[in-house]
Amino acid sequence: MIYMNTNINERWEEICNEYVTLFCNKHGWEPEKEMWVHDDPGTTILIGDMYVGMDEIRYDIDNDIDESVFSTWYWKALELYELGVETWMNYESFCKGAPDEWPEERIQRLREAKQRLSDAELDVKRCMDEEKIKNSNYGGTR
Repeated sequence: MIYMNTNINERWEEICNEYVTLFCNKHGWEPEKEMWVHDDPGTTILIGDMYVGMDEIRYDIDNDIDESVFSTWYWKALELYELGVETWMNYESFCKGAPDEWPEERIQRLREAKQRLSDAELDVKRCMDEEKIKNSNYGGTR
């Protein structure tokens, strides 16, 4: 039988929420303690339109990282992910100045390549739609 010590759980939630409050105040954001993903304090929390992990919050507060660094890291990580880069450096490595394999020029090439792919997909869809129209005008398929 697993024994859950509610006192420890309550303290953990209080500590996590205190970190979130400090983090949000530091960055000028509104803390939303009720926004823990799966109602699980200490994991990931929704702050504004960002999903932020407790590890990043703790590292930011415990190391008094400059306010501008988190946003720079977060939005770059999100853009890279949306461009198809599944993993990029974690927040701590970014803060410590780890070499970044994704400078702006490389990201721009990826953006352009992704746009060309999107344009090609739209072109294929348009061609297929045109063929469907032609086929329906001839009463069947070829």
